[in-house]
Order: sequence, then C-alpha cells, then structure tokens
Amino acid sequence: MKVPNKVLKLNLLFCLCAGSLAAQQAPFKYRADVAGVDSAGYYRINLSPELTARAKADLSDIRLAGTGGNFVAYVKNGDMPASGRPAFVNFPQVKTNSKPDTSTIFVAENPTGAPISHLWLKLKNTTASRRITLTGSDDLKQWFAISEDTGISPATAGDDKGVYQHQLQFPASNYRYLRVEIGNGKKSPLNIIKAGIYTYLPSVPRYVPLTGLSFKRADSPDHITHIYINFKEAYTVNKLHLPVSTKTYFHRAVNVYTNDTDHRWLSSKTLTGDDMYINLSVKAKSLDVQIVNNDDEPLAIDRVEASQSQDYIIARLEPKNAYYLLLGSDSVATPKYDLQFFVEKLSGPLPEVSHQLLVPNPAYQAIKAPPAKSYPYLLWLSVAVAVLVLLSLTIKMTREVAKKN
Repeated sequence: MKVPNKVLKLNLLFCLCAGSLAAQQAPFKYRADVAGVDSAGYYRINLSPELTARAKADLSDIRLAGTGGNFVAYVKNGDMPASGRPAFVNFPQVKTNSKPDTSTIFVAENPTGAPISHLWLKLKNTTASRRITLTGSDDLKQWFAISEDTGISPATAGDDKGVYQHQLQFPASNYRYLRVEIGNGKKSPLNIIKAGIYTYLPSVPRYVPLTGLSFKRADSPDHITHIYINFKEAYTVNKLHLPVSTKTYFHRAVNVYTNDTDHRWLSSKTLTGDDMYINLSVKAKSLDVQIVNNDDEPLAIDRVEASQSQDYIIARLEPKNAYYLLLGSDSVATPKYDLQFFVEKLSGPLPEVSHQLLVPNPAYQAIKAPPAKSYPYLLWLSVAVAVLVLLSLTIKMTREVAKKN
C-alpha cells in the first residue's frame, strides 16, 4: 500500500524539528532539572554554587528549556533593579508649653540633620478637613515659615486600620525642629500620633556557604601570614570569614590575591575583632589571603568560611511542563528576551524553586566534536545523518503499519 504524501511530509517536518532542537542544545555541556510547580506564574529559580561554577562568570550561557526543548525567556538577578524596603524613620515629638485653643500643634525633631523635602503625618482616622501651616526652628524659640495654609485630606471610607497617613511636601529644609500647626477654629482637634519620613533600606543580600574548601597557613619571615584557600570548583566567592581566636586587640591590614600564575590583587581591608569579614567578587579555585602582622604575633586562625551571593533567574513556569537548565558553553552569546523590559514588575517577593544535581547534557555528548580540532561542518553533517536515519526508520514503520491495514 502506498504511503500518503501528507504522512511523509509530516514525518519529515517532525524529524527536521527534532534535529533543529538537538542542534540548539548541542553546545551545552551540563543539564539540571528544575523542580515542578503547582500553579502557573513567575518563579525565582535559585542557582546552586555547583551550577554557577560550571557556567560563565556572568551566567550568560545559562538557558532554561521547557517541554519539547524550546528555550524559555528569563531574567537573572544581575538584570534586576537595586532592591530595598521602605522604612519609617520616626521624628521624636518635642513637648512645648504652647497650648492654643484654636489649633493642634505637633513639634517634631529631625534627628538625621539632613535636609528633607517631605514629612509624613500619622493621624487617627477622621473625615474632618483642615488647613496646615509648617514652620521650622533650630532653637525652639524663633520659628520660620516653610509652607502655609495647605490642605490635609481625611481618611478614606474603606480604611479599617484606625490610622491614616498624610504627606506634606515642601522645598528641602534642614531645620532641627519642625512645627505642624493644624487650624481647628472652634472645632475639635485632630489627633496626630507621630511624624517622620520614609527611606529605603538596601535589601540584605542572601549568601550561600561554599562547602568542601580546605586551607593551610604559612607565616613568612617578612611578618606576613598567608592563608591559602582551595575550593573543589572554581566558585564565585563574594565573602570570606576569618574567625580569629586571638583574645587581644588587633588591627591588621589584609590583602586578597588569586593564588595562580597571575597572582591578581582582589581586595584589601583592615581586620579587627569587630569585623572579620572580607567582601570580594571573583571566580577562582584558589586564593591567597595575606595578613600583615608588622611586629605583632601572628593571629590564631583555626578555620575559614567562604560564601557566595545567591544567584537566581526569574521565569514564568507552567505546572504541566517539565523544565531544565542548560549551561557550560563558550560559544553562545547572552540571550535577549522581552522580559528584560519588565524587571520592575518582577522585583517583589516571588515563590522560589530549586534545581536538581548537575549532570552531563546527553545532547552535547551525542554530537560532541573531536577535541583536537574544531570542524563546525562535521557537527551539522552529524545532525543531518541523524535526521536521515530517523526519517528512514519512520518511513519504514509507517509502511509496515500501512501494510497491516
């Protein structure tokens, strides 16, 4: 029985797509499956130090693939805006002897000493509308106008917290004391609870410990203690901790170098009993930490700790799909996805998922080029042969099924 041309064309198209996906994933040496999710949405996929050690330093060779092998858009933590969290800085209330009958007066002290251009008032809920005058002083005696006769808005009807906020905006002012005067006329006063400003505190970075390190120390004749740190992989190192058990006061200069042929300088700081951490950013397998002792006795250091900032990517995941990470290629460029223009929308808290252990990528091993020389055309020839073999087997099976029918 003759096989319909339509069936042959579909089989050919399937084989070509399979070959194209295989070629797309061929440059990557390693693969790690991503944990499944229960619902669709954007997730933060945390990357282990073992994974980032096998990737490029800038993580540009990482790809996220889904069911069918197609790549999925993502952004990495280096693409995200600097994050922080708002914090209310309370301005202490200063009690004064002034008790006017027709106004509410609240005097606050600016403890920062820095110029401010806004002041937040926290008040008990009210539907009343009033007018505010703001003045400033450095001695609580002479007061100078900052803003006059501005309106204060009432609480919204749906506010059920019992307290609402009102912001006063004005040209930058560095008066030590600020006096808020709310005109009540012959009406009941408003209840101001506190005043202050909002500022953004930088988010505290999350660190992942680097396990399996070893170290040895050597005290040189020129009064320098060398701490040689060796890692099992070329990890990205962002923080070192040198717990010193010496009980006396100390104040030592420390320099950190790569412990290789370049012996490249990385970081310097002063080590004290209050601060035994060293911040740096390097991808290395071995480090040389040099402590300058001058004429003091060497410090007693019994252990060394190293950690890496938590790297991650953000992507939209679906519960019915299986995802995996590909990495370990020197030939691919940084991917460009539309998602990079929406990082502000992804900067809030997101659910987190992890990945499994790193394994060799079967697609890379199946069509790996000979190590001696690079012949790109052989790679594509191998893909073409694989497609032809797959097509031949498919046609044969289709004909056998047709004969049975």
